[in-house]
Amino acid sequence: VEPLDRVLADRFAFLIKVPDWHELSNADKYLVADPSGTGRVSDDDELLPKRVVHWKKEFESLLQNPPRIIIDYACIVADQLKSAEIRLSPRRVRQIARNLLALIAVTGDLSTEKIFLLGLQSSIPQVACGDRIEEKVVRAAHTIAWELVHANQRNRWLLEFRTQTSIVGKVEKLCEGPPDPDTGSIAISQALSSLPEPKKGAFAFSVYPAAAKGYLGIGAEGVHALSDFAGKILEVDGDVQWRGTNSNPFEQIIKKLESRISGARLIRARQLFAYFTVNEIEVGKPFLLEKTFNEAVQQIARHTGLDQ
Repeated sequence: VEPLDRVLADRFAFLIKVPDWHELSNADKYLVADPSGTGRVSDDDELLPKRVVHWKKEFESLLQNPPRIIIDYACIVADQLKSAEIRLSPRRVRQIARNLLALIAVTGDLSTEKIFLLGLQSSIPQVACGDRIEEKVVRAAHTIAWELVHANQRNRWLLEFRTQTSIVGKVEKLCEGPPDPDTGSIAISQALSSLPEPKKGAFAFSVYPAAAKGYLGIGAEGVHALSDFAGKILEVDGDVQWRGTNSNPFEQIIKKLESRISGARLIRARQLFAYFTVNEIEVGKPFLLEKTFNEAVQQIARHTGLDQ
C-alpha cells in the first residue's frame, strides 16, 4: 500500500484501515478464503437501499442544524491533537463534524461515546499518509473532548484550565475569567500542586500581582495560596554554593539573559532565577522558560492594564 499525498488524504471523508490477513480472526479468515461467495449478490429485498435514502435525508437535515455537542467536540479534539503535534487542517475539523453527523444519522444515537470515538478514529488523514499515530494519543484527545462537552460550566472550565500545558495557556484561561471565585481558587490550587517546580514559580510570579488586585476573579483562598508562593520569589533570602573554579551559576544565567533582554523584563528574570538558584531548582531550558514567563506577564498586562 502506497501512502497518500497529504492534500489528497485530507479530501477523503472516512479513512478506514482494512485489516491484513494476520489481523483477521479465524472465522473471518475462513469467510475470506471461501470461494463459494464469489459473484453472489446479496438479496435483502432492497432494505439497504431504502435505509440509505432515509439516512441521507437525516444527514441533510442534521447538516442544516447540527447539534452544538458535535461542533464543540470537533473543535476540542482538534486543539487536543494539535497539543500532541498532530495537526488537523480547518477542512478536516469540519469533516470530523460531518462524519459524526453521518454516524448519528445512521445510528440515531447522540449519547454513545463509542460512536464519537469511532468517528474520530476514522477521520484522521495522517494514517493514510504513512504517519504513525499512537492510538493512546487519539483516545486521550477523545476522552478530554467527551468529558468537556458533557461537563457543567464549572467542571468544563476547570478541565479546560487543567489541560492547558503551558503557563501562557493557563494565564489566558484565567484572563477569560472563571465561572465564579471558588472555581478560580480551585484552578490555582490545581496549578500549584501539579506544575513542575520551574513552571510553578513562573506561573505564581506572573499571576499574583493581578490576582492580588482582584483582576482575575480568583477567590480569597486562591489569592492567599498565590501570595504564599509568590512571596518566596519576591523576597529571596539564602546562600548559593558551587564547587571548583566555575562562577556563580546564578550569575552565569543572568549574564546570558542580559545579552538578550533588558529593563523590567530583566529585573523580573533576575528575581525569578534568584529564587530557582537559592532553592536549587533545576531549570532545563532557562531561556525558553523566561520567554514563556514574559509572554504570561504581557498577557496579564494586556488584560488588566497593569504596568509590566
